[in-house]
Amino acid sequence: MNETNYEHSIKKIVLAAGLSKRYGSENKLSALINGKSIINYTIDNLLKTFSYNDIIVVLGHDYENIINLINNSKISFIQNKIYKNGIGSSISTGMKKLDLNTIGVMIIPGDIPFIEKDDLIKILTEPETSLIKQYMALLATENVKLTFTKASIAEIAQHASNFNIEIEDILFAK
Repeated sequence: MNETNYEHSIKKIVLAAGLSKRYGSENKLSALINGKSIINYTIDNLLKTFSYNDIIVVLGHDYENIINLINNSKISFIQNKIYKNGIGSSISTGMKKLDLNTIGVMIIPGDIPFIEKDDLIKILTEPETSLIKQYMALLATENVKLTFTKASIAEIAQHASNFNIEIEDILFAK
């Protein structure tokens, strides 16, 4: 995707620092599907919809291996040196790379390369703290009523997914 010219942006923090304990001795992000690593599937699918300027990859465990696997030099990286402290430390580390033009953040696990449109619709709408509900509440404080139609939410999700539907999702547990 081309570079965005938006004044404000929603950054995508890709979490790729974990230990992959449930996967076994291998880091699941380096596992290959059809000759391509899981982390590259995730990043490439994000780049189908979003600008590389809006993607931040947080690395930790197996830092050198994962950074060498990623096939896009335009992607922004940050190393979480305290990754053993858990996912919160990775989110916090990613937040350090935000700039003043950032108006929101999406946290993207690095190991879900085939998330689909319907999943994103659920993420956008169902949680009590979903992005849709947050924006509606924020604008309500200014007496502005913001509504989203089902079609507009589907369009948002379509732009956010844009994944190859011919590739089957797999479970990443041995």
